[in-house]
Amino acid sequence: MRTRLSVWALTQIALLPAIEAASSPPLPDPQWGTADSTAYVPFDLFSAQSSDGATSALVLPDGRLVMAGKAQVDSGFNADLAITRVLATTGAPDPSFGGGDGRINLNLVPSSYVQISRSDDGKLWYGAIQTQPSAVIGRLFENGTVDNSFDFDGRRFLSATVFLDAAASFESAPRILPLPDGKALVVASPNRQAAPVRICVGVLRLNADGSTDPSFAAGAGRVCEAPVYDVLTAAVGFDIVRLADGRLLVAAAALHSGGSSFDMAVLRLSADGIRDASFGIDGWAFVPFDQGGNLIDVGSALAIDNLGRIVVAGRANLPSSTVAAVARLTANGQIDTTFGQQGRVLIHRSSLPLDTYLDAYSVAILPDQRIIVGGVSNAGTGFTAELTGNGAQDPTFGSEGVFDVLTSTSERTLVRDDYVYSVGTGASAAQPGNSDFTAVRRILPLFRSGFEALDAP
Repeated sequence: MRTRLSVWALTQIALLPAIEAASSPPLPDPQWGTADSTAYVPFDLFSAQSSDGATSALVLPDGRLVMAGKAQVDSGFNADLAITRVLATTGAPDPSFGGGDGRINLNLVPSSYVQISRSDDGKLWYGAIQTQPSAVIGRLFENGTVDNSFDFDGRRFLSATVFLDAAASFESAPRILPLPDGKALVVASPNRQAAPVRICVGVLRLNADGSTDPSFAAGAGRVCEAPVYDVLTAAVGFDIVRLADGRLLVAAAALHSGGSSFDMAVLRLSADGIRDASFGIDGWAFVPFDQGGNLIDVGSALAIDNLGRIVVAGRANLPSSTVAAVARLTANGQIDTTFGQQGRVLIHRSSLPLDTYLDAYSVAILPDQRIIVGGVSNAGTGFTAELTGNGAQDPTFGSEGVFDVLTSTSERTLVRDDYVYSVGTGASAAQPGNSDFTAVRRILPLFRSGFEALDAP
């Protein structure tokens, strides 16, 4: 059931200034963070002017928010992998996490593009690029202490050579999907620069102890997939979703025969890592936007609606910039022409040039099929957009369906209960010269169409 808002919170919402009460959602959350509904968590491992920032986040079942990212450690802007947990009520650091101040850093310098996820038993999994040929995968207990049952010291260093050969490096950060049986899938994209050049969607399955699972992918333990293409074999994976029947979907950008350049793409694998040829074209679905420029279109995030349709968010190239792009596919990998314009949507506002830079990193689907999309803009800030179930920008949300997140980037946008979180990097008024882990929380009103009423007393 939906978490009940407190009577105090509902009263405060009712007493917001008239201009806020009359504004479009998402509404400010008077309980969260500072006056601008933003929670800031500094690490300041180097100095009070450190450059820290979150790149991934998740909301725990009890409403606490976990953010993972990088914290600057020296004047060369090298960064350590850092994680914080904040309270569900206020966004203040949770003293029951880490060393008593709600923060941990893992002495994994340099780290970048940090991703975090959570298994059903409450453990936290993290992944990050260290050097281009090397990444780290690790596991923590829910209080932030190291789980030494994972590869003996809580972490496994993963070389891109696992997927290709000694000439390989990583093109994208590893994304981890914990599985119900204690195993986990790791998605990363190795890139071999030496001839023959090859970039692929790599998926590796780990046992609970961190070792490679040889039962995955017909004994190989990993796959390295890209569609057939005349000149260059190339596909880059960014997100992974497990379907109810165990099959896997990966959001990607891929070259393919008949395409003009990289197209937004989705790969489907069986539960055991075999490409599912019944999906799309030989296991791949492609969505070309082809709006101009270098014609590079990217799928960065996936969500599945309650009809089994696949919603992909990312970006499409324009003649002079890029714009946030969303597509919807049927369950079998065909473009859903009932959505947007022939299955495609470009997110923009009439008040701004179409080539104003927007890039979508996250997507979530509400119970009534409305779609929440989040990402970053060329202003160095974030945005959250809402689409109706047919792909139209919802005019009751923000301005023309887009809300500007002015105090933070939106590296990860999350929807939980009646809140939408935008997590990334921002500078507080108290320390304008630095950047911190930042989480903006806004309220999606309970009584809009499609939302449940408050729980009965």
